[in-house]
Formats: sequence, C-alpha cells, structure tokens
Amino acid sequence: MDDKPHIPTDLLARTVGMVMFLAGLVLLVVVFVLTYRMFAALGSRAAIRGLEIKAVGVAGVRVLLLFVMGYLASLISTKGIQLYGVGRGIATTR
Repeated sequence: MDDKPHIPTDLLARTVGMVMFLAGLVLLVVVFVLTYRMFAALGSRAAIRGLEIKAVGVAGVRVLLLFVMGYLASLISTKGIQLYGVGRGIATTR
C-alpha cells in the first residue's frame, strides 16, 4: 500500500497563482522596456545639450519609480508562484 498521505490539489488556487505569476512577469518586462527607453532617450539628450541639473533630477525620480515598479512586479510574481505551489500541495504558506 501507499503510505504517503493524499494531499488535495486546488485548481482555482493553481490557476490564480499562475495568472499572478504571469502578470508579474509582464510587469517586469514593461519595467525593463520603460527603463531601456528612458536611458536611451536620456543618453541622446545628454550628448546633445550636456547634463542639466533638472534633467538629472527627473532621471533620478524616474529611476526610483522604475525600481519600485520592478520590486512590486517581482513580489507579485513570487506570490503567484507561492499560491501555485500551495494549490498543488507542494508548498506551505508562511
């Protein structure tokens, strides 16, 4: 006989977990694209006009906001994977 306990799986939790994970990945891609565009535009403008204090400040705020967006996107992905694992019965919540 099989002595392993039966662990039920939850289709809804797995589905929501996978959707959250994929949404987090999409948000990460969006952050990377926005970052690339911002630095590409900043580089071309800086080469033409030289660095201005205002441009550096605006770029700093944008970098900070992109960092926060990336951090939140990674948290969403992590929670999605955790929920998927709980739905499959292979992980526990903390």
